[in-house]
Amino acid sequence: MGDAAHPLLPTSVQGASQSMEGGVTAAICLELAEKNKVTEAIRAYEKIRYLRVLATQGTGVTNRDV
Repeated sequence: MGDAAHPLLPTSVQGASQSMEGGVTAAICLELAEKNKVTEAIRAYEKIRYLRVLATQGTGVTNRDV
């Protein structure tokens, strides 16, 4: 997870945190899904994480520019 799923600039200072958030979110989505619904679980993960990761990436850009 983490940078493999959504690369962040070093100025985000969020790589480890996002890795943990992503891992926990994926684990919960997969746990709640039935074994034959992995694709749906990953789609749910993407919907849950997208805006959070986008905001974090934006913070890295802002920090870099400052």
